[in-house]
Amino acid sequence: MTATAALSRLGAEELRERARSLLPRLRERVEVTEERRHIPPETIEDFRDLGLLRILQPARFGGHELGYDVINDIAIDLAGACASSAWCFVILNTGSMLAGFPDEAQHDVWDAKPDAITCGVFAPTPHVAQQDGGYVVHGRWPFASGSDHSDWAMLAGLNLAGGIPELRFFLFPRSDYRIEDDWYVSGLRGTGSKTIVIDEPTFVPAHRSIDMGTQREGKTPGSQVNTSWLYRIPLAATFPAGVAVIGVGIARAAYAAWVEENRTKMNYGVIKVADSVAMQMRCADAAARIDAADLLLRNDVDSAQARIANGEELTLLDRARAQRNAAFATRLCVEAVDNLFEASGGSGLHDGHPVQRAWRDMHAVAAHISLRWDGNAEHYGRITWGRTPGNPFFF
Repeated sequence: MTATAALSRLGAEELRERARSLLPRLRERVEVTEERRHIPPETIEDFRDLGLLRILQPARFGGHELGYDVINDIAIDLAGACASSAWCFVILNTGSMLAGFPDEAQHDVWDAKPDAITCGVFAPTPHVAQQDGGYVVHGRWPFASGSDHSDWAMLAGLNLAGGIPELRFFLFPRSDYRIEDDWYVSGLRGTGSKTIVIDEPTFVPAHRSIDMGTQREGKTPGSQVNTSWLYRIPLAATFPAGVAVIGVGIARAAYAAWVEENRTKMNYGVIKVADSVAMQMRCADAAARIDAADLLLRNDVDSAQARIANGEELTLLDRARAQRNAAFATRLCVEAVDNLFEASGGSGLHDGHPVQRAWRDMHAVAAHISLRWDGNAEHYGRITWGRTPGNPFFF
């Protein structure tokens, strides 16, 4: 039994069932989601009405205070219906990150609107200056998934005061920024991952800022008031897996569609695809890669949660392993979907074909910086041999 199951098994199962009930609607909206290049308001309202964006939110604010295993299970299901919707579901479930901010910031967001939506961007702006009582910040933050529907934004910035760069998150209300519509892409078209822009230096009170290092170590100011083990989990142990599982959902749906399409399909009108040894081997290869990726991610998340719940700490090598595994699982899913796309022939080239869409979306997932194999593999090797992290801010 996972740590989450011990905490609230009934709540977790209910949320999973609610998410499954939404799948037919997401399938109906998948084309319009791609055409609009952002999640339709109806989908966001469905997420809100079903409580699906409050899974990691502290119970004291009305949240479910459940774990990442619940998020990941739901994300896999949602991704099978609409990868863009699943992506935004994961990215907008920022309750645990916001719960790391000082208590006053949490009240700023959730007192007025308990189901407020907060988006976030990790890529930092260098335009940060300290000022009495806080900071002054401006800049541009690309890839802000779900930003069209967000009430607040957590945006990263580099504080260079004192000579040692410090990566911080800054919390901005919707009125402080504008959204630049520049999301014209091949995959995950419906995520609306546009650029947030703050043109003029804008004051951020100190309580709406947090040192990224505290999120990295799982020792945030907010963990003093939100005392569940959930809010002590290092970010690297869960975030990469949280986006990698979307790839698992995409790959599973592509596999199911490919198997069904080829169950009775004939090549040249005379040869049954399902009787081809080569195609049977492709079937087995893709299924094995997807299953391996799924199990790898589940094991890492369950292990991290259980260890933190038991009062243990995750070492730098533990965190590097989690990041390595998320990237490797994504690699497995890319290979599986590439295999299926190649084996779909000319029919798989058509717009709207489920394997073609999966191929586009899968490669978009793999492009996320947290899932790139080279950087994560290098990082794991460096830590294994006692070297310092190549990127000290995020690891």
